[in-house]
Amino acid sequence: AASGKYTKQSVAEYKKTGDPNVLAAVGAPPERTGNFVTKYDSKGKPVQLEEVKVGKSTYLQDAQGNIRSGFDFKADPSEVRGSPEYRTRVKQATSNIEGQLKEMRDTFDVYDKETGGANTDILPSTNANKIAQWAVDNGVSPDELGGLVESAYHDAINDKRQDGSRARDLTPYLQQLVVRQQVGGNSEVFKSKNQSKDGPPSYVNPAKLQKLNVVRWAPSNPGWRRPD
Repeated sequence: AASGKYTKQSVAEYKKTGDPNVLAAVGAPPERTGNFVTKYDSKGKPVQLEEVKVGKSTYLQDAQGNIRSGFDFKADPSEVRGSPEYRTRVKQATSNIEGQLKEMRDTFDVYDKETGGANTDILPSTNANKIAQWAVDNGVSPDELGGLVESAYHDAINDKRQDGSRARDLTPYLQQLVVRQQVGGNSEVFKSKNQSKDGPPSYVNPAKLQKLNVVRWAPSNPGWRRPD
C-alpha cells in the first residue's frame, strides 16, 4: 500500500489537510536545519516551526517533532478570522471600500438622481464590511482590491435578470473575477454545486482554489502515490 511508503504521522496530516507536500518517506530521519519560521494558528497564536530535511525534501516540523502543513497556519495574525489584528485590518479596509462604493454608485449605478433609481441594490453601508472580510480571507491586497471592486460593480450593473431582481451583494461578482483570473478565464468548471435560481453564479472560494493549485502537481509527479 502507498501509505506504507510514508510515515504514519505525515499520512495523517495529509489526510487532514489534503496537502501532499507533507508526506515524508519512511526510513530517512529528519535533518534539522536550525531555520525557524513563525506561523499563526486558528486562534491567532504564534507557532514556531522548524524547516527540516528528509532526503531531498524540506518540511515544516513543530516542537513535538510532527510534520505540519502550511495549510494549518497563516503567515500573519491579521489573516486569522476573529483575531484583534484581523478586526483592525477589516475595519481599516471597510472605510476605504465604502468610499469607493459610494462613488461607483453615484457615478455609474444611479440613473435617476431625483428618485434614486439605480441598476442595483448594492448599498455601500451593507457591502463595505462584507467585501473587506472577503478580501482579507482570500488574500486580496489593497492594491488589487480597488480594481476588482470597480470591475465587479460593472458586472453587477450589467447583470440583467429575467425575474427583474437586482444585485444586492457584490462578493459573488468579486469571487467570479478572482476565480477567472486564477484559472485563466475558464471559470465554469469551478462553479459551486449549490446555485441559486436567481442572481450571479456561485464559485468555489478563491482561498480553496489556491490550495488546489498547490496540490495540482502531485498526481503528475512520478514519485508520488496517493496514500490509502
